[in-house]
Amino acid sequence: MKRIEDIEKLSIEELENLASQQQEAVPEELDGKIRSLLTAQSLVAESRSRKAQIKRFAFVPALAACLVAVLIGVNSYDRLRTPADSFTSPQEAYSQVEEAFKMISDKASKGKSLTDEALPRLEKTSEFLKQLM
Repeated sequence: MKRIEDIEKLSIEELENLASQQQEAVPEELDGKIRSLLTAQSLVAESRSRKAQIKRFAFVPALAACLVAVLIGVNSYDRLRTPADSFTSPQEAYSQVEEAFKMISDKASKGKSLTDEALPRLEKTSEFLKQLM
């Protein structure tokens, strides 16, 4: 073996030549650890590539489910858009419309009467507020 000072003076080519000429025995314990680490690294790389392949094709079932949902939605929308007749005769339908309009008219009349009753109170309140200002 050379001294550290002598090794530091050598060029890179000379160091490479020395390294290729000398065969050093690697301790068995270190060799086992290195082999197990390399094996673990290759297993991790392999599992990552499998996961990447699975992720690449994972969207296919989701895409199929979305397409099915859209088709079902479009089909049901078409059915809901077409109204079904709920009356057997036009006279029955007309009487139902009359009842609906009567109910709307009654509610509007009730709202107008409540507004008419409250109007004098609102006028008194606005006069009071004008006097305060």
